[in-house]
Amino acid sequence: MISAIVPIKRDSQRVEYKNFREINGKPLFYWILSSLNSSDYIDEIIVNIDDEYIEEELTRYFDFLKFVYRPDNLKGNEVSMNKIIDSMLDECKNESIIQTHTTNPFLKVSTIDSVLKEHLNKGRNYFTVTKIQERLYDSYGIPMNHIMDELVQTQDLEPIYIENSGFYIFTKESFKKNKNRISKDSKMFETKFPENIDIDNESDFKVAEILFQDNL
Repeated sequence: MISAIVPIKRDSQRVEYKNFREINGKPLFYWILSSLNSSDYIDEIIVNIDDEYIEEELTRYFDFLKFVYRPDNLKGNEVSMNKIIDSMLDECKNESIIQTHTTNPFLKVSTIDSVLKEHLNKGRNYFTVTKIQERLYDSYGIPMNHIMDELVQTQDLEPIYIENSGFYIFTKESFKKNKNRISKDSKMFETKFPENIDIDNESDFKVAEILFQDNL
């Protein structure tokens, strides 16, 4: 089976108390934790927290979570997620780990389980991406994936993939070896709208509310 790691901070940079902001009648954290709990492959959910308030709020909804408090040297907005994962490996009872965020409320259980099954059956590590097939330019206005004089249809452009922080699947062994949740052997897994939505600002919350109302 598989251990899930979900980091939750009390404070947020762009939206105040983002992780606890209600969306569709429930706090943001509720949706991904419910999905993880419904997985056929996850038998442990560990929440990495930096304040007692978080444990109090989460236990109002769930009684199956394991809480790990973040040491002072790993608190703050500039701390790498890889450092937090590294500090938690010994807390995970399973060799295989999925790490995700509260900001992914539209990830489907069926999607999570399909990739976890592949991981267990084939020993592959994964991270989620969003495919882009548009004409892209760098900060100097130089084309990145096309030639300006050749107006190729966007659907025929070579796609570019953006890491979207949906989830990361890896093993303790691979993480210890690479000190990273992604290794050169990790495979990309494309998630599409709305599963690839990462709630980061007020506009994202507004879009998410509309999607929930439309039952997407």
